[in-house]
Order: sequence, then C-alpha cells, then structure tokens
Amino acid sequence: MLRLRKLYVDCVGEDGSVCIAYVSSLDAFGLGIAPAGIEHYDTRGRHAIRRGRALLSLAREPAADALSVLQFELDGRRAVLELEPEQDALPLPEGAPPGLRWCVKLARARVHVRDLRGPGDVFSGTGYADWVELARMPRGLGLLQLDWGRVHLPGASVIYTALERSRGPAFRSATFWPRGGTPRAIEQFSLSECAQTGTQRLRLEQRGGALELELRPERALHQGSAVDAARFPSRIERGLSRAVAGPTRERRWLSRARCAELGAGFAVHESVRFGRLAAERSGA
Repeated sequence: MLRLRKLYVDCVGEDGSVCIAYVSSLDAFGLGIAPAGIEHYDTRGRHAIRRGRALLSLAREPAADALSVLQFELDGRRAVLELEPEQDALPLPEGAPPGLRWCVKLARARVHVRDLRGPGDVFSGTGYADWVELARMPRGLGLLQLDWGRVHLPGASVIYTALERSRGPAFRSATFWPRGGTPRAIEQFSLSECAQTGTQRLRLEQRGGALELELRPERALHQGSAVDAARFPSRIERGLSRAVAGPTRERRWLSRARCAELGAGFAVHESVRFGRLAAERSGA
C-alpha cells in the first residue's frame, strides 16, 4: 500500500531570490513519515534548507482557501507562509496516469514568508502552489522523465508539465493564463534546449497563432538526487523515500523569462529522470 500526498509552493522575489516550501505525507511498507520544509536561495548562490513540520492536515486534499496561512516549525524556529491568490485553481487536467493525481491549487499568488531567517524577516514574491497524490510506485507507473515549469510574466502566467513513460501514453498539460483573464489550455507546446547555453525555448501553439518564450538560466537551484541528505537528513526518511522513488536525477533552476508579447519575468522549472535513465545520466 502506497500513498504519497504533497503540497508544494514556489516563490520568486523581485530580485531573483527564491523560496520553495512543501508539506508532505508518505505511507509505504507499513511506515509513515511527514516531512515538511522551506528552502531559501539568495541571489549570490547561497541557500539554506530548514526542515521540520507544518500545522496542516493532509488527510484529504486541502481547499485553496485553507492555504492562505500555513504555519511551520522548522529546526526549532517558527515560520509562517501566507498566500494571497491572484489567479485561482485550475481544473484537473485530463490524461494523467492511473494512480497519479496532480492539480494546480493557485496558478499565481502573492507570497509572504515570515520569520524564516529570524524574527521580523519577511520574504515576498510571486508564487504558485500545487497538490500531488501518488497511489502507485513510480516504477509501476513506468516514469522516465518529467519536465515542468512555472513562468510568471507581467502580462500572464504559463504552467506546463510533460511526463514521459516507458509504457502507456505520455502526459502533457500546459495552460496560458493572462492576468485578469480566463485561462486557456494550450493545444500543443514544445520545449527545446540549446546544448551550449542551456537556454530553453517554450513554444505555445494556440488558435490564431503561437507564442515563444525564452528561458535563460540564471542559476541552478538543485542538481542531483531528488532524495538527498540535505532534504532528508533522517536515514529512515531518506531510505523510505528512496525505496519508493527509485533512482532519480533532478535539475531545478531559476531562469530569466522573456516573451516579445508579454514582457520579461522569472521561471522556476525542473527536469527529473527516473530509474535506469537517471542512473545513466548520473554516470552510475
């Protein structure tokens, strides 16, 4: 029996600093863990990972209005995450593999993280929140590669996910949400990367035309196993999480995003390889 539930939030400040927060619950092999944490990345490449617990029940999927204030106790220090919606939840996309549920709780929000680095400290920026439930082992889903991203520009937000599997159809979902307007599902989208610079180009094809976004890497936020000692310092948590996830290789980064029609902003995006593909990419 496997059940993973996870609430995830990422937020980018105006200067390009980043906060990533998560609350999770994993039940597998008769064991249960509930890790939570907030990661802070400053503009100089320094980062701090604080672990602990969150005062949020994950017995069922939280409603969007329950996310306005999240309280954490991290390494003996209190922190508060506040989300002020600018764009609400998105409908559950169709075509996800059986045993996987993913939905966007807040497509765009004003985020404040209070007291993370000490009393009176406040981090503010533009953020996003989603919810994931997994009822099958990743190897049982045949996961090969996952690419996702959140792009926030002055005129719109773009959210995309592409999941490749060794068996079964691929899962692809992209949504374009103009600020103050109605979200539109993207009929087709493509993501390409320049091997020399790492710059990615995201092309969104819609009725009546296409938009192209350039994602130029600003700095790496994480490279390596998705289950590493910094995020899972407990050997029990780390061992259980690795047993469930299997081999993983993750690249997460912050990029400068540009679109001729929509202006410039930031993107948080990630590419994850699973199983044998992760071992090959890591040289194992």
